[in-house]
Formats: sequence, C-alpha cells, structure tokens
Amino acid sequence: MKKWYVFILLLLIVVGGGIGLTLNLDADESGIREESSPVTSSDSLFIQAQSENSFQEELSARSDQNSPVDIAVIGSSVAEGQGASEYSQTWPSLLESSLNESAQGVNVTNFAVSGFKVSDLIEEGDVDELIQSSPDVILFETSVINSYYHDEPIEETNESIRLAADKIKEELPNAYLVFMAPNPISESMYSVVTSDLDFEEYVYETEQFITESGWNYFDSYTAWNRQMEEEGIDLDSLLDDGTHPNDKGYQMWFDLLNKAMVQA
Repeated sequence: MKKWYVFILLLLIVVGGGIGLTLNLDADESGIREESSPVTSSDSLFIQAQSENSFQEELSARSDQNSPVDIAVIGSSVAEGQGASEYSQTWPSLLESSLNESAQGVNVTNFAVSGFKVSDLIEEGDVDELIQSSPDVILFETSVINSYYHDEPIEETNESIRLAADKIKEELPNAYLVFMAPNPISESMYSVVTSDLDFEEYVYETEQFITESGWNYFDSYTAWNRQMEEEGIDLDSLLDDGTHPNDKGYQMWFDLLNKAMVQA
C-alpha cells in the first residue's frame, strides 16, 4: 500500500510541475511577443499620432479659414535643398507648387541649415526663428545625417528632438508637427565616418523615439528604399554627391511624401 501512495505522490508532483512549466513558458512567450511588437502595425509610411488629424485633413481644415496655410520646413541640408540644380527642384518647393496648383493656398518657408544637427538648430536660434513665424504646419527633417557624420550619441540626438518638439508644442500648441527621416546616403560615405552606430541605426532609433513619444512621423528613408527596390533604381543615380539628392532624387522624395501624406 505504501508503494502505491509513493507512486501517486510522485505522479502528482511530475504532472503538477509540468503544468507549472507550461504556464511559465506561455507567460514568457507572451512577454516576448509584447516586447518585440512593432511601433505601428500599419504598412503606411506616415505614422500618424492617434489624437491628430491626417496631414490632408489638417490642410483642408486650415484652408477653410480663408487664408493661406503657412508651412515651415526645418532640418539639415537635405531639407534646405543642397544638391538640387535650383531651389525650385527641391521637395519643399515642389510641395508648395503642387499644393497651390490644387487650390490649397500655401506658403512654404524654409528654416533648414546645411550641416546642422537638431541640437545646432536649437542652440543657434533657428527653432526660435521658426516659432516666431507662427506656421500652421511644421515639417521637421531629423538631421540624423549630421548626427551620424559627427558621431553624436543617439541619446543626445533623441534628447535634442524632444527639446525641439517640447519647445514647439509649448509656443505653438495649435501647430501641426510632422517629423521625417532623411534620404538614404551612399555606402561610399560610410568609410569616412567612425560612428559607433550605422546610419540606418540613427534613422530607426530616432523613428522609434518619435513615434513612441506620440508625434507624427513620415518614414521617407524606408519610402526611398522601397521605391528603389521596386523600380530597380541605383541610389547613386539619385544623389548629387553621395549624401544630397539631385533633381531626380528630390522629385522622388516629393512624390513619395505627396503619396503618403497629401493623397492618402
């Protein structure tokens, strides 16, 4: 009889342990899935803050006020338009022309500065100058090409983005703010940089920070890469010097932005 009691006791221990192990494994798997879930499940490259209108809805609402919509652009040289044959060929100028042709009166003012990181835009007063102009819409290119080239720690890059966003939201609470990634750069440029992070890591680390902070974001970097892959386009054919888009590159940037944000 004792043998049967011992056998039953051992059986209960084994079965109970197995159940506990299964429950723990399920809990661990659930935790892993939760931690690795993407920032957004949408395939859209314009990641919209949940509490805000779409870009097109915002333009339409502000156009109904019978005055031109003031759009401010800020960022680095690829927002300024370096590499284009003339400013009219840059994505900010192409956007302004397109919106005005569609009867949505807009004025686009460019505050971007070549060579600047976001921290430079804050320290040198360019963000303040933008704020003083009281734009309705702000398109903020993240300037991470320069963060990468200057080996800026990613924590400092993200902190500068936070400071800029907080400053804009405090001074212009009704402005519609959209951050956007820069264009890809040629692999030939990687050899001149000693950064601890790859350029792509700067792009995706700042994207995650921006979207998790609840701000609008256009992933132009991925948009470029997808378009090049779909059409079999070589990146260097879209760049003037390995970093800055040429006229063809800026046209593609505008087309992608227009499709993702204006026509969506």
